[in-house]
Amino acid sequence: MDNMINNRYKLIESIGSGGMNDIYKAIDLETNELVALKILKKEFVNDSDIVTRFHTEAEAIQKLDHENIVKVLGVGSDNQIHYIVMELLETQTLKDYIKSKDVYLKNEEIINISLQILYALKYAHDAGIIHRDIKPQNILSAGNGVYKVSDFGIASFNNGNTIVHKREAMGSLHYASPEQINQGVIDKRTDIYSFGIVLYELVTGLVPFDAQTPAAILKKHDRAECVKAKYINFGVNGSIDKIITKAISKAPINRFDNVDVIIELFEELKQNPKKELEGALAQKLEIVDKTVYLYSLATNVVESPLDFPVDNRHEFDSKIFDSRVIEEKEEDDEKSSILPILIAIFGGLLIGVILLFLFYNSVFPKSEPKKVVEKPAVEMVMDEIVGMTLSEANELLKNKKVTIEKTDEKFSDKYEKDIIISQIPEKGVALKEGQIVKVVLSKGIQMVKIPSFVGLSFEDASEQAKSLNLSVEAEKKFKVGSEPGKIIDQSPSEGEEVKKGTKVTLIVSIGKDSSKVVMPDLVNKKRSEAIETLRNMKLVVGRLQTRNDSEVDKDRIIMQSVPIGKEVAEGTVVDLIISLGKKDLEPEEPKEPKDPKETPAEKPATEPKPTKSKKSYFIPLKQDGKKHVIKIVKVVNGKEVEFFKKTYSDNKPNVKIDLLGSGVVKLKFYVDDRLADEKTENFDKQ
Repeated sequence: MDNMINNRYKLIESIGSGGMNDIYKAIDLETNELVALKILKKEFVNDSDIVTRFHTEAEAIQKLDHENIVKVLGVGSDNQIHYIVMELLETQTLKDYIKSKDVYLKNEEIINISLQILYALKYAHDAGIIHRDIKPQNILSAGNGVYKVSDFGIASFNNGNTIVHKREAMGSLHYASPEQINQGVIDKRTDIYSFGIVLYELVTGLVPFDAQTPAAILKKHDRAECVKAKYINFGVNGSIDKIITKAISKAPINRFDNVDVIIELFEELKQNPKKELEGALAQKLEIVDKTVYLYSLATNVVESPLDFPVDNRHEFDSKIFDSRVIEEKEEDDEKSSILPILIAIFGGLLIGVILLFLFYNSVFPKSEPKKVVEKPAVEMVMDEIVGMTLSEANELLKNKKVTIEKTDEKFSDKYEKDIIISQIPEKGVALKEGQIVKVVLSKGIQMVKIPSFVGLSFEDASEQAKSLNLSVEAEKKFKVGSEPGKIIDQSPSEGEEVKKGTKVTLIVSIGKDSSKVVMPDLVNKKRSEAIETLRNMKLVVGRLQTRNDSEVDKDRIIMQSVPIGKEVAEGTVVDLIISLGKKDLEPEEPKEPKDPKETPAEKPATEPKPTKSKKSYFIPLKQDGKKHVIKIVKVVNGKEVEFFKKTYSDNKPNVKIDLLGSGVVKLKFYVDDRLADEKTENFDKQ
């Protein structure tokens, strides 16, 4: 074959072959895109009827425009080459995907894939097209979990034109319906049967009917019952198993009437994949046997009560089967012709033996033997062991002679550590002696160590928290000097261990509040300067108090009511305490040592003054890295009179203060405005 078709499609390589078509990967030179070309085989190009129908059906399929159907892009011919252009999907088929899985698919994935197939079939059925060859090989992955139905090569149409080839008429044997096998009525329930087989394979990884020869497979489709999917995959939702059972009923009349019903069931299951259907939806899974005529290899008639147009024109002769099937059917026919003779001979012999037995007993009667009643076997079923410890489960199942095997440990919010959280087989499933019961134990509640989020953006912190299975709550706060949008605080704190799902509160900075100001340091500033500073910052000057202070010069600020560095709103009232200078009673100032030879007699004679004596006091300070204010007051007539106040750093654990005085004085010592000690001191006593 020439590699160029219609001067537009350049063939690259062969990618498949069917009974009537060869499929090639090609490039469309007009669009520069890769496509798939399905080309009618050479042996059919001289059959004008087949060629005409090939083009007619291709044009009909081209009208199918659905996200879950492989798109037909065009149809054409070039010098005895008849072709269909389709979109190219170079990913794996559903069959390949099922084979690649080492474990059963989860209910969620089964439901998702099934719905895509069903919506594709609904679209085709609504257009009057029956696929007739639904199988995993004809369902292609488009990536990202999307699947598309392909190959409508033997599809049945309502326009009276259908191509049927002996190698394709029944579709694939493992997925063919009984009516296809028996050349019966083909309608949309035929596709439902094949879908049921595909669904069975999605659930179990196996086809329900398999055998060594094609004829044996056909017989199983026609007569045999398969092992229920739920007995192979214990994790499948029971309603999915019932959908399979109804979809692959032998007689079409016992199946679902249309795919709309199955779509409705799967859409409900999608909401809760582990919960079985209930109520009216569950009733739709029930099978009411309405069969009028059962299918067999000798009977091709079945009642078809549906209004949907069906294809009654397939009066196929023996050419429809391949040679191996024909030979095996002929052998069956030969055997069936001999069967009546063998039955007659065997029946005559049996009657003779019975008559002889009756005659013998009448002549030689015997006592009736004792009847032995066989004790029925007790069926063993699995108990519920979820929520138990291993020792409790072993005790419960010890009489059933099964082995419990721990297969995994997982965190659980529901069960404490070392408690069974799942089991296989589940409760109610039949058990065999020696069977292994697999269980998963709880590791307890998963704890999460809180990291530091401070300094991160809210988006980054939120993403990190969610990756640790923590929920997030944001609070916004003004903070001077912080970058807006950054985390400035958090709760719980870094390093705390919490349960998975705990809420973390992230404090997000929104920068400086433009309506707020930071309180300046006014201590030791002149009174006029401090007042001007407050007014410039739109703060209100409050009460102005005065007092003596040995450390702060007169008319300078001793203390301010609002702490330095605090962020306050404009208009905040600030009180000030202003120094009056030193007072009479004060700490002793250091003096130069006196000349030991100097005597009081050498001083000028003056009026004698009271002698003042010195007392020393040690005030303890907290070693917390902060400055502390020490204040000393004397109590005069019940009132406190402050005469000493000074700010100290914490570089010494104790501060020594020397006081000079005379007479009896009651003193109180304050540290940071808290009473630290009080004494009644007699300065006249040493």
